[in-house]
Amino acid sequence: MWIGRYDLGVTPDENVEAVRRESNALAAAARRALMPTVPSCPEWSVSDLVWHVGGIHRHRIWLITEHPDGPSGFDIERPGDDAIVDWFVDGSEELARVLESHEPTEKVWTWFPDDQTVGFWQRRMAQETAVHRWDGENANGERRAIDPWLAADGVAEFLDTLLVVQDAPPKGNGETIHVHATDAPSEWVITLAPEGARAEQGHAKADAALRGTASDLLLALWRRLPLDALEVLGDRGVAEAFVGGMDLS
Repeated sequence: MWIGRYDLGVTPDENVEAVRRESNALAAAARRALMPTVPSCPEWSVSDLVWHVGGIHRHRIWLITEHPDGPSGFDIERPGDDAIVDWFVDGSEELARVLESHEPTEKVWTWFPDDQTVGFWQRRMAQETAVHRWDGENANGERRAIDPWLAADGVAEFLDTLLVVQDAPPKGNGETIHVHATDAPSEWVITLAPEGARAEQGHAKADAALRGTASDLLLALWRRLPLDALEVLGDRGVAEAFVGGMDLS
């Protein structure tokens, strides 16, 4: 069941600015080295990562400007490594311009049935780019945190959107997990119900608790960081069942 957006005051303009900022940082990491393996996506090099994110950016430009009925019908060719970073920068700048020139309420196809608006993509592209920026920098030996408010909204998106569209969500017998960011106003209670996990905003005593910075929480949920990066209280197995049971493909 969709429980609605968690309002952290992250505005559409701030999401667009995050797309610009995080894209520029990913490009800078890629200019340092394209060949290292991305530890969080071990089948990819940094070049592959840039191609992946750049392709997503251009696909969303197409969705918003061309208004197709669905995601199919878009195709691009991969540039060579001598041009791929400049290609990525051009696409990210165009995406930011498109996102800021369309109203958040404008109707457009998305993969989330309850939110078919440009605002969905403003938020999603900020989150997509921020996590992959971390991937790219991490591949080159740097682990720079995601901005706390952006990361807290990423935790919210993970629980109010990604969890909702899981075909086979993590399940349980009513076990609960309290998720608490230490540097942003973000608290959630996840219930592993027999029909599938659900999440609600708030504070409650739970079978397990995950505490950490918003950035570390977000990166642990996306399985970029191990749970050991967080303070894990109570039944660790309950927390592992939820995080490990999410389909992130």
